[in-house]
Amino acid sequence: MIKGVRRLLLPVLRLWREARRQIFYARLRSRGVDLAPRCQIAVGSEVSGRTNFGFGTTVTGPSIFKGSEPIKIGRYCAIGEGVRMISSNHRTDVANLQYRLQRRLEFDESEASRGPISVGHNVWIGDAAIILDGVAIGNGAVVAAGAIVTRDVPAFAIVGGSPARTIRMRLPQEEIDRLEQLQWWLWSEEEMARHPELFDQPGQSPTVQPRDRSEQI
Repeated sequence: MIKGVRRLLLPVLRLWREARRQIFYARLRSRGVDLAPRCQIAVGSEVSGRTNFGFGTTVTGPSIFKGSEPIKIGRYCAIGEGVRMISSNHRTDVANLQYRLQRRLEFDESEASRGPISVGHNVWIGDAAIILDGVAIGNGAVVAAGAIVTRDVPAFAIVGGSPARTIRMRLPQEEIDRLEQLQWWLWSEEEMARHPELFDQPGQSPTVQPRDRSEQI
């Protein structure tokens, strides 16, 4: 009996979740957030209007993307739960540190920032990591859970800690150079499917460039 009711309710629950997600996405777009196709951003995330999510990027749990400077995230990134990207911060060169008081006094509310946040393609950012203003993260990098990133992260580096430091590189430099040249994240998924040696076998990559660039998305 209970199992039968569950089976009946599951399609309804899926429809409700999808409707809730689409309403959330519509709100984000109304604020100026740029959501590329196949993005999945966790409902409940706080996203500023100057944020750009690349094709196929996922945010698996409620996270925060805020600040006065742009935040640009590349294609096929995997972003965990509770991640914070903060592209600006409080000024420390004036007497008052609270925006609310500054606003009531009708004084300058300008924020301090070292610049936009830029996240490359196919970057993995673990749960509860914090990315601060002015940081650029290279393609294929890994940011460990709980890391606080205050400086640029090289492509294909694994970083962790507070402040985050390079733990090691994911791959030998020769392989990194090949993947950067291939730029497989720009391929269509049909093209990706034709290269299992790249996605299934560690340390392998195609020996030739993809021929049909018209299939890129």
